[in-house]
Amino acid sequence: SISFMDFDSIPMAFKRFRKVKKINLIGTPSIGLDFFPHLRELVVEEIELTIPETCAWPSRIEILKTNKTKIVGLRSFTILPRLSELNMSFSGFDTMPKDLYKLEHFKYLSFGGHTFGNIDLRDFDFNKFKQLEYFEIVCWFDRVKGLPIGLNNHVCTRIIYKDISKQNREKLKRISCH
Repeated sequence: SISFMDFDSIPMAFKRFRKVKKINLIGTPSIGLDFFPHLRELVVEEIELTIPETCAWPSRIEILKTNKTKIVGLRSFTILPRLSELNMSFSGFDTMPKDLYKLEHFKYLSFGGHTFGNIDLRDFDFNKFKQLEYFEIVCWFDRVKGLPIGLNNHVCTRIIYKDISKQNREKLKRISCH
């Protein structure tokens, strides 16, 4: 893996590391990620991340982890067709695309301390996901509402957010992780 901290972009000199599979961007934008054709895991911290539709790197990403990051301009998850894990800490989207279920291999979703944008959990229909195994959202701000459709024991679920209704809290008590 390679880490880039506080670069304006990824220097072309790093192009020689073509076989790298994991990159950490800390305060560094995604400009230059196409240099790495074997990139599968991207860890992003403390930036506003744009996932461009015109670049090749998004189609290779299997794992995306963010910390204190706002993802902007993503209109569809289908530009990340291999994505199987999305793990976001104190992060979020300017607008959350509603087509995550279209990703064939998607298994793991975690929003820990959801910070940016609003999420209506009713936009998540667990019945549409083919392989989803884990769903977690924790938020202390007024940015989350509702519960996902199709809550059942097939998906390990952890949902905690400010002002969750008593009725929704009771529904969640009946769901357990196996």
